[in-house]
Amino acid sequence: MSDLAALQAERVGYVRRGLADRVKAVDAAIKALGADPAPAVVEVPEALSPAVETAVPAKPKGRRG
Repeated sequence: MSDLAALQAERVGYVRRGLADRVKAVDAAIKALGADPAPAVVEVPEALSPAVETAVPAKPKGRRG
């Protein structure tokens, strides 16, 4: 695998994970090799709201007696 192919594969991974700073760094390295990087626009996916679990009250137990 050439250096350019490795950088492009690395860039794809950073784009998928939304790491815009790392994408810019890899773009700079690709430009240093004399190649044209993919579009510099990096869309960072909006943070997914975590699923909220709500506690369910315990069912009342029958009387002992």
